[in-house]
Amino acid sequence: MGASPFSPIPRIFPSLFVFLVVPLLAVACAPTTPQGSEGEQASIIPVDSNWPGARPWQIDISDDGQYVVYQANRGDGWKLFVHPMGEREAREVSGLGDTPYFAHISPNNEWLFFGKKAWMWKAPLGGGDMTKIWGGNPWIVAETDTTMIARFGNTLRRVKTDGSFDYEEVAGFETSSDATGYHRPALLPDGRGALVSVGFGTGLENRKIGVISFSDGQLTIIPEHGINPRYSESGHILYTQGSTLKAIPFDLESLQVSGEPATIVEGVHVLSNLASEFDISKTGVLVYVPGPYQAGQTLPRHLVWVDREGNETLFDAMEKAFGVVRISPNRVYVAAEAGAKLYVLSRRSGIWNRIAASSANEGAPVWAHDSRSLFYSRGGALGRHPVDSDGEWAEWQEILPAENPFWPTSLSEDGSQILGTAIVQSPEQWQMATASTASSGELGPIRTGDGRTRRNPIVSPDGRWLAFVEKEGGLDRVFL
Repeated sequence: MGASPFSPIPRIFPSLFVFLVVPLLAVACAPTTPQGSEGEQASIIPVDSNWPGARPWQIDISDDGQYVVYQANRGDGWKLFVHPMGEREAREVSGLGDTPYFAHISPNNEWLFFGKKAWMWKAPLGGGDMTKIWGGNPWIVAETDTTMIARFGNTLRRVKTDGSFDYEEVAGFETSSDATGYHRPALLPDGRGALVSVGFGTGLENRKIGVISFSDGQLTIIPEHGINPRYSESGHILYTQGSTLKAIPFDLESLQVSGEPATIVEGVHVLSNLASEFDISKTGVLVYVPGPYQAGQTLPRHLVWVDREGNETLFDAMEKAFGVVRISPNRVYVAAEAGAKLYVLSRRSGIWNRIAASSANEGAPVWAHDSRSLFYSRGGALGRHPVDSDGEWAEWQEILPAENPFWPTSLSEDGSQILGTAIVQSPEQWQMATASTASSGELGPIRTGDGRTRRNPIVSPDGRWLAFVEKEGGLDRVFL
């Protein structure tokens, strides 16, 4: 192929072939070439996504490189699609319902493990009946045809996929460094361990590659910034640094790097939730989504005031991947999600602070009417954080355990109930729900009579109206 942008590949991976995903509308792929070939090939798989701004994502490739699964929106909601190599079109995986996500193909190519409504499921790769295999909403990776490895909190668990909910813990999070947690595990061969992205604060620039040994649970940090490591059978770890896909030689016996990194591809799409869109098969087939951003730009945002005429005024100079932002009723504090953590700005001091040193995901802040407490979700559990008149924060007080994960969105007019979205077991789906703001609240689904999935309830200031979100025609719509 001459001097292509993929010229480093044959020198590092003799059997590495490249699949591309063209922005917005196509996934790229390559036919298999013989083992040891000095050339690399690339071709394109049409995704046919006609949804504005939508691009294929959450990509997984089968161990043998014969199937690629990804999530895409063709105008009727986010669905999972499987593309068999050598065929012209992908097919939707039928029978999965609304918005399945983060799919992994089993080693025998028979099963698809995936998430849906904060539960983990399996279904035949060709589509069919779903079986629930795990509770909660962990990162997973297929290990065998009957087990998967799941990151649950700061542990790794081996979970059976037969629906029995049996598991064993294979590694905990142990480090003497100031690491705050790890994400998105990928397996090493022969059950040796797992690769993880290790956090040292928020932002992609504060992630490093970690190696966890299953024999002793030891976590080793590789002195390279990067995220989403994947092991290549060529003896390398692939990872993204910014939006650059790199490879570094890795010794499986010592579980240590054994050389210097090299660039494989410039421009891999990286999401603001610390997910870079690539995967590699055991046969050396690489699939990735080209990134529209430079050097790992991950959609940082500024906070702005917007008046009723649409004029914007910069609120604060801090730039983060902000999510939900809530201003306290007394207008003294601002609570904001950023990088799965909560930050609070005191407008008196102008200083942002982490509200707590928790390692669990935090989000969905809701202020009490008197501005003296902040309700939010921590690892699915609902609780409150009181604040005194001097801006000092007391200890977190749990209201609901994480058994039924709850994300608050508003308070009732009298402040006695907090409304939100919860995972309830009967029926097993997202539901609008309420909980008492007392120290030991009880979960109560908001009944609407027709069994539809509705979420994010918000009460009007006079207590007479309820706004909520419901899908209609594949779109999120707001109803009253």
